[in-house]
Parts: sequence; C-alpha cells; structure tokens
Amino acid sequence: MTSWLAALVTWCSTLLGTGDADLACLELGRLDALRAEAFVSGDPEPLRDVYATPTLREADASVLRGWSDRGLRLEGMAQQRTSCHVVARSGRRVVLDVVDRLGPTRAVGPQQAYRLPSDQPTRRRVLLTWTADGWRIGATR
Repeated sequence: MTSWLAALVTWCSTLLGTGDADLACLELGRLDALRAEAFVSGDPEPLRDVYATPTLREADASVLRGWSDRGLRLEGMAQQRTSCHVVARSGRRVVLDVVDRLGPTRAVGPQQAYRLPSDQPTRRRVLLTWTADGWRIGATR
C-alpha cells in the first residue's frame, strides 16, 4: 500500500467516529494521517508536521528507526476512531477525549510479513496546540 493511500485510509477512518464534525477532531485525523504516512513510508520527515515538540516527535522517530533497523516497513497503520469529543478549548489549545485503536497493520520485510496484533479501543486525552506552523499534537496520555 503506498503512503498516500495509507494516509487516505487513515483520514477516512477518523471520520467514522462520533464527534468528528468538530474541526479539532478533523484536525487530529489529519495529524494521524501524517503520522501513518511517516510509518508506512519509513521516512520520519512527516512527523515534523505532527508534533509540537522535538521530544514528542523523537519518540515516534525512535520507533520508526527500530522497524527500519530490522529491515521492516509497515503497511496499514490506520487509527480507527470510535469517538472524539472536545473536553476543553482555549485560543491556542484544544483538549480532546478520543477513543481509537490501531487498524490492521503488517510489518513487511524482504522475505516475510508479520501481522501486528489487534488491540482494543483505547481512551486517551490529546492536547492540540496552535503553533506558528498550525495545529500540532502537544501531549497525549
């Protein structure tokens, strides 16, 4: 699956949850699609447009390097959102309550492919922060 298709699948899957009509939830879907693009392409560069701080970006870049060092790339990686709701909003910050899970994903190497285990939906709080470059993920827990 090419990276643009993975990004499209990710973005579309985020539209299926409740509360997604809020622009902040749609923005999170865009950021999730950029993150998926980085993992599927094996290129950490799109992560620059996802996270507000280098520390957050480096956490994903480290995982990405781990896959690459083992000669693996990912296929799939769509976040399947069940719900997204704004919990708090101020001028430059939006806190979202999100329930999602990793959709079907495979780690593909030169001679083999592994299907990653499915996970259960996870509830998390995501802080979107307005930066000079637009909305970015400022924190997640």
